[in-house]
Amino acid sequence: MFLQLGLPQGDIRRDGTDEFPNWRDDPVKIMRENKQLLEDGFYFDIEYCNFWMPKTWGEKPETLAEQLAIAKDYLQTVPELIPICAHRMIPVEPCEVGNPVFSILQPHDTIYFGYNLQSYLWNEFISPGKWDWGQASDYRDIRFWSKLVLRPSDW
Repeated sequence: MFLQLGLPQGDIRRDGTDEFPNWRDDPVKIMRENKQLLEDGFYFDIEYCNFWMPKTWGEKPETLAEQLAIAKDYLQTVPELIPICAHRMIPVEPCEVGNPVFSILQPHDTIYFGYNLQSYLWNEFISPGKWDWGQASDYRDIRFWSKLVLRPSDW
């Protein structure tokens, strides 16, 4: 709803950039490009950072091509993420108010940036440095993505 009702534009980030997707342009393209950026981050970490999720993906194959194929297939099954601003994203599943906002460049640095959209906006734009992280119970568990943030031992 936030992205339907208003499209932030202009130099609104602390660093003076405007990294909000232009949802009035081509939403399908925006979602496709975001998905590709996420996949590329996983591929990079697999190839260069020895990233693997054995409890999720099984035993790590010997060849990079096999590793990337497993990751690609698996990533097709996880909840999609809607880009809000730059690399801050909110999951589409469940389709309910209260989903957390993730900050994701690559899988190894996935963090929460708000326990819901309101706390994200506060943290990013209203009061940077005085973040509202809430309590652990404020964060809805999101299939797969929450595991990246909270439980690396479960990977």
